Amino acid sequence: MSTGSFGFGFNSTPGCHGCGDCSGCSNGGVLDLYPCAGGIGTWRYDIAGDAWTSKTTPLSTHNPTGGWQACSVSAAFYHGYKNGLTVGFIDEYVDDAWTAKTGPPSVETSGLFCGDIAGTNIWAVQAITGSEKNNQYSVAGDSWSVQNAPTTYQSLPSIGNISDFLFVVGGTNSGGTKQSINSAYGLGAWTTGTSLPYAVTGQMCFTFYSRSFLHVVSGSTNSGITTNNYRYQSSSWTAKAASTNGHSQGTAYASNDEGVTSGGFKPSGGSAILLTDSYDPAGDAWTARATAPRSFEGFATGGI
Repeated sequence: MSTGSFGFGFNSTPGCHGCGDCSGCSNGGVLDLYPCAGGIGTWRYDIAGDAWTSKTTPLSTHNPTGGWQACSVSAAFYHGYKNGLTVGFIDEYVDDAWTAKTGPPSVETSGLFCGDIAGTNIWAVQAITGSEKNNQYSVAGDSWSVQNAPTTYQSLPSIGNISDFLFVVGGTNSGGTKQSINSAYGLGAWTTGTSLPYAVTGQMCFTFYSRSFLHVVSGSTNSGITTNNYRYQSSSWTAKAASTNGHSQGTAYASNDEGVTSGGFKPSGGSAILLTDSYDPAGDAWTARATAPRSFEGFATGGI
């Protein structure tokens, strides 16, 4: 993956699923970041070249006023989920072109997108009391099926997956209080995973598939915007090197070897942030990257 009109773009899932065979993947397995907003634009961040370029604008009819997510599956990525107040959607981006696909069976106020490790399905999850949803999209079949809905209220959480489990972390409860809860979905059922050590909302999340762990980065805590960077692996959380910059409601993405954060709001006064930073999980270190052409708070993000 926000308070902007573009929805919640601070939770993204990488397209590489760690199978070890990169021959069929874009750029030989070097995955790039693509923030986008319907009717506004798409930008490519070339991780290897550390450069930003403008790409084809997403469909102008799909500029949601709330609830926007993106995720990557193989050599494509997808964004949705709610257009205005009545129409749900999912669009596919391949070879710098956008194509409208079959829309979801129900419309959510805000949906979390996450692709699976096999690169075949996408989950669209909403954890808001009274309108809980968990819809599964088949990439090959361009069709949707209804799955078991979440049972815990989480507004503005982050989502990631390890193996065949989705993890919905943090967010606020129905009274607006920040949470540390970690809801896990797998094998058709919801369970409670190990809670994050602190309550947070508006955080970013990226998954390193081949390494079987995910990171929750930055976000807004009860003490303000944080630079926290926590790794979730083997059902436990570990504090890692703090992010260079604090981002609230920014966007994040990871290849197998590098995570990237950009956009959102600064800790001071809620002003927009253009800074981009990358994270090396092996060295547990952050590096300043090329400044983004604009702030991406509220933008959906995928990677191919």
